[in-house]
Amino acid sequence: MLDTTAGYHRERFHRTALLRYAAAMGLAMVLTGCGSGGGGLLPSPGGKSTTTASTQLYADGVNRFTAGDFTVAATDFQQVVQGYPAASEAAMSTLYLGRAQYELGQYALAEQTLTQAITLITSGNYAADPYYWRGRARHKQGLLDLAREDYAWVINNAATSQWIDNALLQTGNSWFDQANYPGARSWYQQVLAGYPASSSVDDAQYQIGRSYHAELNYAAALAEYRQLAVPNSTSTLADNAHYQIGRVYYDQAVAALAQNQITAAQGLLHQAITQLAGLLSPHTITLYADYSAENDAQYYSARSWHRLAGTVTPVDAVQLQQARALYKSVMAVPGSLLADNAHFQYAMTYYDETNYQTAIVELDTLLSPAVTGYADTSAFDEAYLYRGMARHRLGNSGDNFVLADRDYRMVTDWYGATSIYADNAHYERGKLQYDQQDWAKASTLFELLVKPVTPLPYPDTSAYDQAWYFLGRTYENMGRNVDATAAYNTLIASYPASFYAPLAQARLPLP
Repeated sequence: MLDTTAGYHRERFHRTALLRYAAAMGLAMVLTGCGSGGGGLLPSPGGKSTTTASTQLYADGVNRFTAGDFTVAATDFQQVVQGYPAASEAAMSTLYLGRAQYELGQYALAEQTLTQAITLITSGNYAADPYYWRGRARHKQGLLDLAREDYAWVINNAATSQWIDNALLQTGNSWFDQANYPGARSWYQQVLAGYPASSSVDDAQYQIGRSYHAELNYAAALAEYRQLAVPNSTSTLADNAHYQIGRVYYDQAVAALAQNQITAAQGLLHQAITQLAGLLSPHTITLYADYSAENDAQYYSARSWHRLAGTVTPVDAVQLQQARALYKSVMAVPGSLLADNAHFQYAMTYYDETNYQTAIVELDTLLSPAVTGYADTSAFDEAYLYRGMARHRLGNSGDNFVLADRDYRMVTDWYGATSIYADNAHYERGKLQYDQQDWAKASTLFELLVKPVTPLPYPDTSAYDQAWYFLGRTYENMGRNVDATAAYNTLIASYPASFYAPLAQARLPLP
């Protein structure tokens, strides 16, 4: 079984961009010499474009926008807005300039542009568009109350708008983002009930499943996901729902392991592996419209094999090999946001079998962006922690302890308040001094962690129980038995379920 005394394998809830472009663009392909086909242009008072140049720029912008070339499209629309403010195309150019800015991730700028579009498009088929997209821009900036105001305008004032089902969906998403899952579901259910033929239905169904999943209501989540994960489904969320079913099994297994329910965890991990296999190439098990969730499925298949390997002592070498092969597949996907995590976990397969030297080599590679070039570096703080721990466990020879302390300090001093591993790194610094029998330095570090004069800016306190235990042991070694007794009693009272609580109890009473 994996080392439970230093189990910092806390999952980062990674997911791909699962909510697709939820509705059609609603753009007419405007071509010179052709009609706009459904009102792609706002007509001028005379029914014709004011300026031929503005018409061509607008047509070019629309075509480029539709093709996904948002940068050049924005330039075209900007030229209409600035160069031909009186043209009939100026209002729609302002709208689609804001949308192009949104697609480019320029959310604050998009909000400003769409606010201007609202003043220009006050009626007609497109009146709801700038409100909806300004809501999306505000949503992306975390301005959720303001976003909901814009979505509400669409819902209450544009009953026939193409965006009304999306506005309901995104209102639900805004509550989901605030972890108000019952509130989110009420909006998703309005989509299902009121717009059953809309393009937002699958998204709403999927998000209802995710809301139950987040509440740890696994049975309800599975019921929702299974409605989407139908073989040969044309839904682009079917593969994602299939993946989430595997994640439910995995998450249940992690919870079972936390309760030391090993047999139950093993069964759930096997279920996760079987489920996720349906998304792995060559896609012969289940046929879906797309496999955008395959990268996530590979990663959590690897995590499942990895955790399964750790349910026995010694760790299962064959299962670790299965995990390594899958981690390497994730590492090889260009641009994957899970590649750094996969590389970290790949290194951890060696750490878990006490092959610390190989683990260090892999962590060295991960922490060299010039070598790996990964798109994301969210695993780096954890990598520094475990590289330090690997060096620490190699013993006080050469410069192992000096380098270990340097790695721990990278987490505490560089990442600090941004890392959920800062408390663990601080504890390990104290333990490093304890292992060198420098009781004064060890006690100072442990005291700074668990009873600081000024609270440390660490976002997590999972290392506090072990810090209290080793602070007590340090006090004992210093002959401070009264202080040691107080430390043990604090541990027992504050962390009764801790691995260290019975160890502390066994040391009492002290003379």
